Amino acid sequence: MKTFTLFIFALFFSVAIFAQKRNNKEIEDLLKNGTESELVFKSTTLLDDKKFVDAEIIIDKLLTFQPESSNYNYRKGYVLVQLGQKYEAALPYLTIGTAKVSKLYDVYSAKELSAPVDAFYYLGRSYHHMGKLEDAKLFYTQFIEKTDKKSVLIKYATLGLEQCEVAARQIKTPNEGVKVKNAGKTINTKYPEYSPVISLDGTGLFYTICKPWNVKNANEFIDQKTGFYPEDIYTSLLDDKGNWKDPVRMGFSKIDQNEATSAMSIEERFIYSYTDETGAGDIYYSDFKNNKFENPKVFEAKNINTKYWESHLTISPSGNWMYFVSDRPGGFGGRDIYECKRLADGTWGEPVNMGAKINSPFDEESPFISVNEKYFYFASNGPKSMGGFDILYATKDDEDVWGEAVNIGYPLNSFGDDLYYTSTTDGFKGYFTSDRSGGEGEKDIYEVENNYLGIESIAFLKVKVNTVDNLPIPDNYRLVLTCLDCADKKERMVYTRPRDGMLMSLLEPCKTYKLVYQIGEDHQVVFEETIQTDCESVYQEKIGEQLIDIIKKKKVDVEEVEEVQVVAIKEIEATFFYRYNKNKLFVGNREFRKFLKHIEKQLENNSENITIKISSSASTVPTDKYENNLELSRSRAENLKYDIISYLEKNSAYKNRINIVIYESVVDGPEYENDGKNRNKYEPFQFTRIKTEN
Repeated sequence: MKTFTLFIFALFFSVAIFAQKRNNKEIEDLLKNGTESELVFKSTTLLDDKKFVDAEIIIDKLLTFQPESSNYNYRKGYVLVQLGQKYEAALPYLTIGTAKVSKLYDVYSAKELSAPVDAFYYLGRSYHHMGKLEDAKLFYTQFIEKTDKKSVLIKYATLGLEQCEVAARQIKTPNEGVKVKNAGKTINTKYPEYSPVISLDGTGLFYTICKPWNVKNANEFIDQKTGFYPEDIYTSLLDDKGNWKDPVRMGFSKIDQNEATSAMSIEERFIYSYTDETGAGDIYYSDFKNNKFENPKVFEAKNINTKYWESHLTISPSGNWMYFVSDRPGGFGGRDIYECKRLADGTWGEPVNMGAKINSPFDEESPFISVNEKYFYFASNGPKSMGGFDILYATKDDEDVWGEAVNIGYPLNSFGDDLYYTSTTDGFKGYFTSDRSGGEGEKDIYEVENNYLGIESIAFLKVKVNTVDNLPIPDNYRLVLTCLDCADKKERMVYTRPRDGMLMSLLEPCKTYKLVYQIGEDHQVVFEETIQTDCESVYQEKIGEQLIDIIKKKKVDVEEVEEVQVVAIKEIEATFFYRYNKNKLFVGNREFRKFLKHIEKQLENNSENITIKISSSASTVPTDKYENNLELSRSRAENLKYDIISYLEKNSAYKNRINIVIYESVVDGPEYENDGKNRNKYEPFQFTRIKTEN
């Protein structure tokens, strides 16, 4: 008899396409008035459509009719596996499910008390995830013996048996020099967190969270396949005590769309991400311009994005190699990892499958390359794993050929899914994602320290750029780096990291470098210097600090800074409130004019430049004029910025003396309860706030 379509949930990343709205009324009516036969039929169609959230609701109702039914218990266990891989919760249901199985399982019949033979596979998988290897092997074997020989699950049960053997070997010989710990409650929550990208110096973490926005209709966007909210990219920074600050959602995120972290350029000016706006899911990128990250654009390198699924990408620190994941035809099976080389003209060459040393007949994911480009990390759910996805790595020989990939070992890898490995410059600290037991949510981010994956024979340049006037460093400030005695003498352009003005670049040991610092569209030289990297050090950092006068376009010594100090500008702060759907202040707003007059006076009486920070807010009352409330909030900030510049720069003496930074746009306030006319409730959250800084 027919069984519902099988859905092997081993993806563990960006699985949602667009969030599907639930038909709550239909489900509610069915739960209240539907017969058992109608409920069985509806649950089957929902399972067949992979709408597991509503399917579980109906299955729970079916269990009230027949709590000991192997059929209904199997359905419940199956759904728990699909919704966040809740193997431990699924175990008792699947155990009852295997008590009575039938090859003639009738998926549509309310009289069917048996479960399909597939129940043995999912029970084995549950024991496997929990680390009970002998039980897992028992039920994998029973499934293979009892199922139809055409079952698509046979290859996964066979793989499970192989992975159990790998797991048994790994736990007998754990890596003693590895310490794994949860990244903590600031980073991890009850929602899924994954795909971390750590900055090379370990001070910034970019990652993906599936959690609701603070809006009334957030639940409309829950994905029926996974039970998760759409993916958004967040960032967290280390404070002075080495603790992670509260994460902040990237401004380009959209409430109804998946944006997931993939990679970050060294200077953190390019974010590569997965977005499901086109195709089956493609790679996008966001560029940092005008003090903010632009909306993501599709990555247009030839033959990278296709009509198939491209889920993850990383680019080597040198910028010469790209590695990405695709399930396009012609691979070894499932998702494979491909590589591209940058050509002499700066474009990317044709993608090449990385071959059997890396790819398996199953799924590979999340490529990452070390800073010396000698270690290649990725995740595989193939026969080298000890269960689910494991992190593997390969090394490159002297002829630039990748060797056979090996398992990175236990306890970094677990019996569940472990992937998205990323490390800091020296290789001794990394971050990865795991759904192992003991986490805060369905999957968490973990920190790992090791004593055997360190990077050797490498130098790293770190120069902190400061300004005497507290103006942000312009986008066109750059370092032109040239190796004077390398085989490749091509100039390298290095730009400052937006969040702190750090210039960072990889160097070769035992080499001489010319450093030319430039500013402006005409690339005026600020100053030059030459440095020599050490020949003997295994790992070295060349650290410097500089002070720049942005207006005069020159480097400044500490003594000069003291000479140009004047009376400090007095800080001024003001808040302006808006009516519903409005994004501009009323013409002639007295408080706004008063603020501008204060700024004029400060500019007239002081030689210092002025930085103005703008924050904006929209309430949770749904907007019918803008794409969403966050867009309304952002437009308020942008309009205010434009109005300030337009007014002040009418006086040519003030031109280039005002820097305006939009540092926060949010949606805030109490949940909307169809009471939009309650101005006292919502207007306090309809505002822009401006503050000067000296």
